[in-house]
Amino acid sequence: MNRLTQKPGSLQQLYRYIPLGLAAAVSLFIHAVAILGLPDLQFPEQETPTLPLEARLIPLQPEPEPEPEPIPEPPLPRVTPRPSSVPPPVLHAPTEESIEAAEAIEREPVLTREDSASNATAAPTAARPTETPEVKKVDYPFRSVSLTFDLHYGESGIHVGEVKHRWVLNGDRYIAESRVEAVGLAALFYGRTYIQRSEGTINASGLMPMLYTQIQSDKEEERVEFDWGMGMATLVRGSRRNFVPLNPGTQDVISVLHQLYFLRPIGANSTIAVATPNRLDMHLFELLGEEIIEVPAGSIRSLHLKRHDPEGSITEVWLDRDRSLLPVRIFSINRKGIALDYRLQSMVAEHQG
Repeated sequence: MNRLTQKPGSLQQLYRYIPLGLAAAVSLFIHAVAILGLPDLQFPEQETPTLPLEARLIPLQPEPEPEPEPIPEPPLPRVTPRPSSVPPPVLHAPTEESIEAAEAIEREPVLTREDSASNATAAPTAARPTETPEVKKVDYPFRSVSLTFDLHYGESGIHVGEVKHRWVLNGDRYIAESRVEAVGLAALFYGRTYIQRSEGTINASGLMPMLYTQIQSDKEEERVEFDWGMGMATLVRGSRRNFVPLNPGTQDVISVLHQLYFLRPIGANSTIAVATPNRLDMHLFELLGEEIIEVPAGSIRSLHLKRHDPEGSITEVWLDRDRSLLPVRIFSINRKGIALDYRLQSMVAEHQG
């Protein structure tokens, strides 16, 4: 019979001795290792799997250029101060007078720029003498003039209206205006109002008109613009504009009456350029002599001038010898034969102070 078929009691005894046998075997192995050492164990080598290689080209970034090193500034020259020839101040102990003076200075008010400007006139020792601006005074005797003329028409001398001439001088600027108030037949043909106006400056050489205008009832304004800086005059009539060069001393039909004063002494022949909205012409004034003339304002000693117009019209002017050559009569005949006669009725003049 096999031993495995023995009784259970004998198997239990066998199982009880197995742990004791294993312990004895382990003890013998440990002692053998301590005495003989471990055996040289050889383990089979395993092949390491080869991984696939992948190569990529990466463009190199350009290296930034190095910044230039700052150039060091040259050191400033060392200035050796010169020995002062002025001796150092000698300090003294404050006295009662110096203390009182310092307190007085502290009590003085502080002036601002506005205060000093407003109080400059109150301090005569500190204020500078101010110069009074010089008022321009021109060589013309009248500050203002008002002349009234009776207006007669034709050879028969029919009274057709009045002409009021006004002159005002302010500094070196003047305004001269002639206003015609027609009545009767003249109002039918020429309208009731006809205004001529000149304004500009005046100097030692005479008048320098800047603008001349003429306005007739129910008609568009006509004018002459004087540009002395450019040496050009603009003649404006309706939509038409003409440009003509200015001659020195050019006048308009109103200013020329006062410009005659600056021609003294008036010679046998005098030439003046006169601009109208139509054209610019040279007018020749011929001196006919001195005579006594009768006008509504009285008997007046006058100079008689005659002007020849290039178009054929004729104008005669009588100037008051005793009142700075103011006009007292004007007689004109145009190229169509129409005659107008201005005769002085009254005069009011204010002289410059």
